[in-house]
Amino acid sequence: MKKSYFFKFFVFALVGALAILPSCKDYDDDISGLETSVSTVKSDLTALQTTVSSAQSAATAAQSTATDALAKANEALAAAQAAGDAEAISALEGQIADFQVELDAINDQLEALSGLEARIDALMEELKLANEAQLEAIIADVAAMTAQVDSMIGNIVTDVELIITSNNDVAIDLTFAAVLEQDNVFETGIANAITFKEGNQIQSPTSFVIRVSPTNAVITPEMVTLQNSLGIAYENLEILSVKPYEQLLTRATNGAGLWEVTVQLSEYNEDDFLAATVNEDAISGSNQGKILFAVAVDNSQTEENPLIRKVVSSYDITLDWSDDFDGANELDFLVDETSIDNINNRFDFTSQSLLNYNGTATPYAELVWSDVAATDAITSGANQNVTSGDDRTTQSVYPAVQGRPMKISIVEGAVKTIRAIYVTLDKQANAVESAPSEWNAWQGYSYTGLNSVVEGTETEIVINNNSAINDMIGFRVYAVNFDGTLVDPDGKAFYVSLGAEGADWGTVNTVITPESETVPGVISEDVNKTLTAITGATTFEWTTDEDADENTPAFHVVLEDADGELFTTDGGVVSSVDFTEVTKLHTVPTASSWLAYEDNKVYNGTLIVKNATGHVIATLKVSMKKVLPTGAPSGFSIKTSQLSANGVYNAYLVPNTWTAPNATQGTMPLGDVFTFTGDALASVANFDVIFADAARSGDDIVDLTVNPGNSTLNVAKEFINNTTQHETSVVYNYGDISTAQDGVDYVIEVENFPTVFNNIYNDTYSWEWDEDFETEIVYGSDATISLAEILGTSERDSNYDAPLSAPYLGSLSLTGLNGAVGGAKLYSNGTELEEYFTASVTAAGVVLTEASGSSNPTANVASTLVITVFDMYGHEVEIELPITVLKR
Repeated sequence: MKKSYFFKFFVFALVGALAILPSCKDYDDDISGLETSVSTVKSDLTALQTTVSSAQSAATAAQSTATDALAKANEALAAAQAAGDAEAISALEGQIADFQVELDAINDQLEALSGLEARIDALMEELKLANEAQLEAIIADVAAMTAQVDSMIGNIVTDVELIITSNNDVAIDLTFAAVLEQDNVFETGIANAITFKEGNQIQSPTSFVIRVSPTNAVITPEMVTLQNSLGIAYENLEILSVKPYEQLLTRATNGAGLWEVTVQLSEYNEDDFLAATVNEDAISGSNQGKILFAVAVDNSQTEENPLIRKVVSSYDITLDWSDDFDGANELDFLVDETSIDNINNRFDFTSQSLLNYNGTATPYAELVWSDVAATDAITSGANQNVTSGDDRTTQSVYPAVQGRPMKISIVEGAVKTIRAIYVTLDKQANAVESAPSEWNAWQGYSYTGLNSVVEGTETEIVINNNSAINDMIGFRVYAVNFDGTLVDPDGKAFYVSLGAEGADWGTVNTVITPESETVPGVISEDVNKTLTAITGATTFEWTTDEDADENTPAFHVVLEDADGELFTTDGGVVSSVDFTEVTKLHTVPTASSWLAYEDNKVYNGTLIVKNATGHVIATLKVSMKKVLPTGAPSGFSIKTSQLSANGVYNAYLVPNTWTAPNATQGTMPLGDVFTFTGDALASVANFDVIFADAARSGDDIVDLTVNPGNSTLNVAKEFINNTTQHETSVVYNYGDISTAQDGVDYVIEVENFPTVFNNIYNDTYSWEWDEDFETEIVYGSDATISLAEILGTSERDSNYDAPLSAPYLGSLSLTGLNGAVGGAKLYSNGTELEEYFTASVTAAGVVLTEASGSSNPTANVASTLVITVFDMYGHEVEIELPITVLKR
């Protein structure tokens, strides 16, 4: 049934973009360091990026729909012109103009969204390397984008929806009535009295309820019209008022943004009314030919050149007229938000408002209509039209507050027939306690809003005197229907107990940060708070906003003194609490999942403390905001000097066997690299250490993840080459705690550095001749050099120092894997050719033999001996040593 303009979803997307953008002040409040700032900005930019993308998709779809609608409207116009239908031509020309304006606006917004997308992408890149000054510039740019999106939307209504207030209705039938007045004066002796004249005819108003988006939009009467499906507004209709709707709904809907629209026919002419509201060609249909109307809200009445000129509801309103007016015959109203049914009167002398009455007076007989409403009550005889009723003696006295307005409002149902109300003191006979002193006391107080007729169904009264505090005061409400009949024959009384304005304990804002997916046991940070003294506390009320799962309370508050918990809203007792002992407070979430709380959303709660008479004696407002963590739990660090001066971690892995060439992997306990203490140690299972491109899965090279973060790193031998740098991230996984990440775990990067997987034979291991070895050989003299003459030295650890004849734990071998064998060569430094000796290596040593075809050099030749062996992983290790070939 719902029909709305084609740009509806596009606008909602833009509103969503605006909603997630933080203000500059939000950033200023949140920034506690560069790392925190970058994380915050990145999160907001990511959310905005997603929203803008969605808005672009919606706008593109809206563009297509608008183009199609414009084309169909032009086709319809051509048909109407051919048929000579002047009314249809006029309506369609107006629609075409509207569609063209809206299409142009959508095209403009698509262009603007494309620019936003490019700016967001650029900022994402800048953010990666941003310093503090650059970050401030980025924040300013985000603020500018906020303003830009805000300007796209403006203060306009983007959607209007009809609200069916009864569970049994599927449409709204607005029935207007002709009302014949009866002779009456409402009320003689009361200011602004209304005189009703017998036979005078007027039109009664009626009303309906709408919901608008955004919910904070303000609707005024000039913005609202009813229009038929041709877009023609019904002009014979006055919009009397548009007021926030504050009654309870009887069917499910979103309660925000509700407005009650009260309308009335300007005049009634049967022929004109039927012509505008009934289609005679369809009178045999299920709807009896009634023309359907929609509510239109015209933004151009309050905004200059709005993006959206007009929004239209579903076509679910019919208009009807009746000459049968039945005035309300029961007075049902609220005092503030409390039903009159739940407020005390003095039906008899056992009333809650009579504290110590011992008199002999006869109680006033409260009256109600026996049947229909009339202008006078007839209490006896054949024409008696009233009976005794309205016993509320056992109900509580209403806790009024000195100086604070009490709102009297007729409840839905009777609103459409009631013209006016007024309130006076309950003089009917009920000022009886210590009479006449009680009546005299009431008359001696100062009031606002009494004894004056008010057109409509709402009024306010105020008790102004401090001297009236702790007194009981009775009021009586009267109401009159549009035909002059009284809604209640003698009005309805209600009694109040006057109290002073309660203490305002102010507002405390708390922040709670998830520590894992588990909610129970996590509390907000403590906030210092002191409270003023109160006396007579007996009960309390604790209310909060709903969480995302529509549960309430969303959280509880705990008040603490120097020794710990003093009071909690979760089952606490206020009567014995000395609130002056409070020094701080914290909040406790009630949901079982962090996903019940939107990221960075503030949830508000109110603690109201009452005394025995139900008066509010203190109010404390507390909020809880879920903020995502920006770092890992405390207690994690990289151990001192584990990273080299250039920030590289050289991981010297321990082979699973030192004997060359049989090792298949190398290991390193990461607890030797990182420190985990306190909270970090307790949650070490949430730490991952990720080494990029350091493992193999089938034919693919993939990342290697070590979990928990202090367990052992195991690296396959193919990646242990003393050279390749692998990007390494230490991350902390908080689990599924973020509503913005749609089921994806929330992960924080704690550290990032490159890692090289090493064995001991890297650039920190060197070779040299034994100091007693003669590093010269005469040309033509074959020789065998013992491997014991070749000494290995480790800069890192002297335990690895060893001669080539007996390497550390057998970690070098002359034979490798798959039949590979080591070797040796002796080349001249000038040519890097084996010119004078051939070389080979065996367990006995390096064997040098005169090269075939060589001749005695004319001078000594600087040369290099190169020996190739295999390490524990089967990788080649080349050992280079200087040697001189002497001429013979």
